[in-house]
Amino acid sequence: MVCDPLVVAVVFGGSLIGRERELELLGDLLGVVRDGSAVVVLLEGEAGIGKTRLLASVSDLALERDMTVFRGAAHPLERTRPFGPLVDALDLVPSSGEARRAGIGRLLMADEVVRAGMPLAGQLLFRAVEEIIDLIEVLSDGHPLLLALDDLHWADSSTLIVVRWVLRRLTEVPLLMVATLRPSPRASDLAQLVEEAVRSGARLVRLAPLDEDDVMALVQTELGLAPGPVLAEAVRRAGGNPLWVVELLRSLSAEKLLERMPRSP
Repeated sequence: MVCDPLVVAVVFGGSLIGRERELELLGDLLGVVRDGSAVVVLLEGEAGIGKTRLLASVSDLALERDMTVFRGAAHPLERTRPFGPLVDALDLVPSSGEARRAGIGRLLMADEVVRAGMPLAGQLLFRAVEEIIDLIEVLSDGHPLLLALDDLHWADSSTLIVVRWVLRRLTEVPLLMVATLRPSPRASDLAQLVEEAVRSGARLVRLAPLDEDDVMALVQTELGLAPGPVLAEAVRRAGGNPLWVVELLRSLSAEKLLERMPRSP
């Protein structure tokens, strides 16, 4: 099954099934941030478990509370792209309409920084990290913000360095940084970051599979009616993974098998 987070977002249609408790926690932490404290949250879970959907929901919640939201995502085909999700989230490109961000974008185009993670990166890499950290601090000055980074397991080493510096340096600014990641496989630098983050007081939230009631609620949301016994048994085999449940329903629908399955009375 293709793990496309957009599928889950479309099917849920704004209803976050089975993640109410986690969203309530994130909502509470938004309140903490608005009071002037920095908070870091790591959302951990397997592919398709709902990390991206939860990240989207807390972003919507932050916007409703008049917070500034920056969102970026790492990609498996861009694992060597320096600062990739941060570039996307903060618009760090030479063509940016804001002078400081454009300046950082030009800095990131330097050959030494393009080779981030190699010994030749040296002082330019260090300068780029400093500039990004300082920009985040300035952006949060007087106005709370959410920095949402998806799929941290695909991020390059320079992005992880920035996250590590946020943990160390930005402890007294109104910033909520939420990053999603899978439990495995996990590179050594990411594993080290997670350990350091937890030691520093970051929240590690592990998303468990949906329970049976939530799975059936998801099926009813998709189909508009409760599943029959045959379909209920079929979706149980998805192991509580919401994306796999959705993919299964779509596959059965495409094969015109849903209408032949007995429905609950």
